[in-house]
Formats: sequence, C-alpha cells, structure tokens
Amino acid sequence: MRLLATLPQAVPKSHLMRRTRDIAAPLIAMIDGYWLQAILNPGRFSHRTAIQDCLNFLQTSLAEDRSQGT
Repeated sequence: MRLLATLPQAVPKSHLMRRTRDIAAPLIAMIDGYWLQAILNPGRFSHRTAIQDCLNFLQTSLAEDRSQGT
C-alpha cells in the first residue's frame, strides 16, 4: 500500500486496481518461474539475480506510472 500512496490522489481507484493487477500478474509469473528454476536446477540458480530482476521490474513499472502521472 505504501507504493500506491506515492501516486497522485486524483487517479481513480478503479485505475489503481487495474494497474496493480497489471504489475502483480507478471511479477507473480516471474516469482513462480524463479521458484521452479530453483527447484529444478538449484546449482545454477542465483537468488540475488532473481531478487534483483523482480526489483528492477517493479522499479521500471512504477517509473512508467510516475512519468505518465498515474
């Protein structure tokens, strides 16, 4: 919720909920994929890389919202 608090108050709640789903769905898919990769190939899996990729995705998604004013 803290992330949503950084967005302008004028943005309709329905848009925020839709945008939240637009960000959450691919993030969940990434996490699921990394989880599967960690189980199937633990010797080559990098937790740090997985975490950094997820954080980069979030940062990019939220930066797009800020640049568009939503």
